Amino acid sequence: MQPGSKLKFLLIAIHLAQIEAYKQYSKEFTMLMIKSSCNLSRFMCPRQEYFDINTLRWYEDRLMKSEVMQKTLSGGMKSLKHAFESLKEEFCCTEGPCLNYCNIFEKKEISLISKFPENVDAIFSLGIPKIEKHREEVYKYLEYIKAHGSNPRHHFPAEIEAYFDDLSDQQHLIHPLLSLRYLQEIQGIFNN
Repeated sequence: MQPGSKLKFLLIAIHLAQIEAYKQYSKEFTMLMIKSSCNLSRFMCPRQEYFDINTLRWYEDRLMKSEVMQKTLSGGMKSLKHAFESLKEEFCCTEGPCLNYCNIFEKKEISLISKFPENVDAIFSLGIPKIEKHREEVYKYLEYIKAHGSNPRHHFPAEIEAYFDDLSDQQHLIHPLLSLRYLQEIQGIFNN
């Protein structure tokens, strides 16, 4: 650390501790929280009713009139974390058409990925080597989500993302083989 930076750090830490103790935030600090919460680099877009995408400016008058902002400024938040979460929920969007406002478009996954984990057994039953190498990690992950629940925002570990990448690369083989298997099953039903 540079000389003087320890003192700056200490002063900021004391200020944050005071804010946390009183749970009342200044307008400037609250605006900083909003701007850092609705960060385009994290695929969060400011809600259109509070932000002008053309000028990249917040409508401060609208922000100030919101119930969440009033509660934050008056000290009605339980903690700094709660304030951040409340501001983010009110002023930012993370999915759906709202993101289009910021030119962020949702990526539509191929059917093999969107049907995960329901199709795992059928896909592994095909014995495709490039897919087969993921078997252990995929089943480990399935055990984990069975025990702990799945993430509703569909964030997956790197090993599962690698499996998805290989599903995409091999879909030209997987789809016909799954279709063939399905037809064989139907034919077996009618032959019995």
